[in-house]
Amino acid sequence: MGRALGIIILLIVAWLAYSAYFILSMHPRFTGEWGYVDEATTEINIVMSLGKPAPFPITIENATVSLGGVSFARVERAEVGFLSSKAAFTMVIDNKKLVEALVKHIENGEVSDVSISLNVKLFNVLPLHYTIDKEVTTDILSYVENIKVEPETRVIGFIPIKTPGIEGIEARWGGVTREHIKIIANVKIYNPNAVPLPLMGLSSTIYINDVRVGEAHLLEKTVIKAGGRDTVGVEIIIDPGVLPRVWAEHVKKGERSVIRADIYMTLEVANRPFKVCLTSVEKTIETDILSSLSSI
Repeated sequence: MGRALGIIILLIVAWLAYSAYFILSMHPRFTGEWGYVDEATTEINIVMSLGKPAPFPITIENATVSLGGVSFARVERAEVGFLSSKAAFTMVIDNKKLVEALVKHIENGEVSDVSISLNVKLFNVLPLHYTIDKEVTTDILSYVENIKVEPETRVIGFIPIKTPGIEGIEARWGGVTREHIKIIANVKIYNPNAVPLPLMGLSSTIYINDVRVGEAHLLEKTVIKAGGRDTVGVEIIIDPGVLPRVWAEHVKKGERSVIRADIYMTLEVANRPFKVCLTSVEKTIETDILSSLSSI
């Protein structure tokens, strides 16, 4: 009897020691795959690995994910059984809130904290709050800075004219709100013609996966001298209201999107304005968002 009691006490002490070690060293790892996606919500099927068997049952409730202080995703409930080391659950992203978080991230200079907040119950009773924070830095405008367009010949009123070439773009964020996102771009333009080229207007319609997301226009008129180069200011206005749909299409296409800008220029030829389609520029963007789960 005494020997059996000693073994029981030893097992309890060992269990308590392992439980303390488990709690203090617990650092969950996450992997995931995309689930159901529509314009309103995006689901991610996630597997959480604890790295070691749980010495007691664990319940996770009301977990949230935020970017720049804006909560955009949630997990209602997940459970880890006794001696289990993994749990599978579904995270639901509110696409509108995700766009709101993106706007906040841009306002923060594209440097924000991603925060995962977990309300955990040990033995399904004892509460424990667990938070994971990770700084995220992006450079979204770098996608447009390498865009270049070669001159093309257009016939305007029976007069052949070469359209200006675009040799590069330098962009920065303008005003950013829930209603619009402004980008100010300095576009480097080359005039390949033997005569000066008056630019009365530069405009563009921007699409992502064939969804119209914004417009761009020249900030002021300019004249580019024959064979010369100049830098012109362009304002780009993006409508955040369509971005939930753009996000959904990006995920559905395997995290791949095509950005297209139909660029038009208004030229003055013989004292008459002509709107000319300069070109359509396309750029493919690919991301690997789910791989970032493993680095949390």
